[in-house]
Amino acid sequence: EGSLSAAEALERLPLRVGDLFAQLKQSHSAQQSDQLLQELNVVYERAQTQRDRLGFSCSERRNDLGRMVGDARASLREAEVRLTLLQDHSQKLQLGIDHSLAEVNRLQEQYLEHRETCEKSQRRNHDALALLSKDLPLAQSLVAAVTQTCTGGGSSPPALVECSLPDGFIVTFKDA
Repeated sequence: EGSLSAAEALERLPLRVGDLFAQLKQSHSAQQSDQLLQELNVVYERAQTQRDRLGFSCSERRNDLGRMVGDARASLREAEVRLTLLQDHSQKLQLGIDHSLAEVNRLQEQYLEHRETCEKSQRRNHDALALLSKDLPLAQSLVAAVTQTCTGGGSSPPALVECSLPDGFIVTFKDA
């Protein structure tokens, strides 16, 4: 706190005290001096009381505000930590979603390929069945024509002979 000049101090005094001080300077009477000192003491005590009250109030308020600022900073740090954790968790979830989406797309493509392959196989099987159905009467008439010359029931299949060799077995027809 800076010091005041006498003129600045006089300007800050209550009007009555300033007038008494001016009269004292001019007359130099003891009665006016005592009255001025009493008035100055009252002003000083009032100012000191006010200063003390404001000082304590200010100090308490400063301490309270300091605690509030400290608490707010701690809360902010905690919120920032939670925000960071939440952002990390969100990124992990997004990464999981991206992987899942890629897997779904891969499975969808695989499904479409399998469905196309299955449809092609069904068409080939249908076409092959149609060809076989078309060839069936011809094959039946061919079998009937070939087996017509065979004697009924007296034929037997040719006999087979099994020979053992050092590297395995061989099966052949038996000589007639």
